[in-house]
Amino acid sequence: MPFGNSSTACGPNYGAPVCDRLRAQERFARNHFYSTGVTSLWATIKAGHRPALPSRWNFRKALLLACLLTATAFITLVTSVSVAADEKTRVPVEYRPVIHPADFTNAVDNPYFPLVPGTTFTFLEKDGRESRENKTTVTDETKIVMGVKCVVVHDTVTLNGVLLEDTFDWYAQDKHGNVWYFGEATKAFKSGGRVSTEGSWEAGVKGAKPGIIMQAHPQPGEPYRQEYLAGEAEDMGQVIAVGETVTVPYGTMKDCVQTKDWSLLEPGSEKKWYAKGVGLVRAESTSGEVLTLISVTKQ
Repeated sequence: MPFGNSSTACGPNYGAPVCDRLRAQERFARNHFYSTGVTSLWATIKAGHRPALPSRWNFRKALLLACLLTATAFITLVTSVSVAADEKTRVPVEYRPVIHPADFTNAVDNPYFPLVPGTTFTFLEKDGRESRENKTTVTDETKIVMGVKCVVVHDTVTLNGVLLEDTFDWYAQDKHGNVWYFGEATKAFKSGGRVSTEGSWEAGVKGAKPGIIMQAHPQPGEPYRQEYLAGEAEDMGQVIAVGETVTVPYGTMKDCVQTKDWSLLEPGSEKKWYAKGVGLVRAESTSGEVLTLISVTKQ
């Protein structure tokens, strides 16, 4: 036992009434400490009571013990919180994807992210009372990025017929079936005729690196990078469920993959659902924005 008997607490310098009172206080302090740990030891000391310690211990040693136990508890708590945060966002310290053009195919036919030229996906974006239209068209154009031939996807966002965003994304699929995201050229049209290209990046330029937008065989597991340009584009993704059923205006889709996406540069996250043979069908952000698939047309 870490603490001695209370009979050693009273010495010859205490009178009988004081000694009896101290024994009672010490029994309380000892029993309370066993049930509540460090907190009760501090409470005992702050109340001016003598902690029930072996006779060779003195008050200074008791205070030092309390400090050490408190520091240990604090370090344990901080470590636990840090580990929990790290478990949530696990990100490689060094991100160095190896890209060999010969490892990529000309087509993107991943079941959960098929990009067939001539296909247009129309989405409805709702953010509170505001509704926007998002059209995503798989073009027949290609772009060479880091020596890899990428499919060009044109994405626009309009509000009441007014163009808000105009983006070209570049995707390629490796021979294993993983779909890679190689960058984007985006424009956001602001009030007063201002145009922002913030968020644009291209793999291989200024340290930017491609990431995976859809795994070949998606299963719940570790997070992965979707894009990387330090301080500009640091999106992460993680598969959190498979076999989901989702209903959107376009229809009811079964066997969907659900992912969680987030940026290391901004708060919040987004859940997305991908249907086999279609691609993205629904997205929900923690800010309240909801995107649903309305129609799919093919030329």
